[in-house]
Amino acid sequence: MSDKLIASEALFGFAAWLTTREETTKMGASEDCAPIVGLISQFCEENNLPDPRDGWENNLVHPSGECSGPTASDKPINKVEEAMNVLMDAMKEDCEPGSYAHGWHCNIAMMCYDALHDAKTQPLSETDHDWNHRTANDAASRFMKLCFGVETKG
Repeated sequence: MSDKLIASEALFGFAAWLTTREETTKMGASEDCAPIVGLISQFCEENNLPDPRDGWENNLVHPSGECSGPTASDKPINKVEEAMNVLMDAMKEDCEPGSYAHGWHCNIAMMCYDALHDAKTQPLSETDHDWNHRTANDAASRFMKLCFGVETKG
């Protein structure tokens, strides 16, 4: 057995030392970290442990999601991607006429229709209205398919 401490031995040794001290050491999200950092430095110096390497925190994995750092089961979370996935799932689960996805479709189609209508300088004829309606619904259907992977109709 080597006379040098390995990381796990140092951790157990540090915890054991803390439990034998008269003074209570508080740790947690709402506590100042300076006292514990001072004790770690004192323990490392006493045991001739080297200073942490540059970038050591990039190799660290926390055992639970109770901290701001990475955990063993976490991968980086892209909040926008997560939100889009939730939205897409909701659309796919409910895409019949009168549904959540259909409501999106209708609102998008109406914006398209209004844009087509506003682009005309003359009043709409019945033919223009029908064409605008079909075109707006087609645009909304394409948008829904592209963004959410759902088939909707006007």
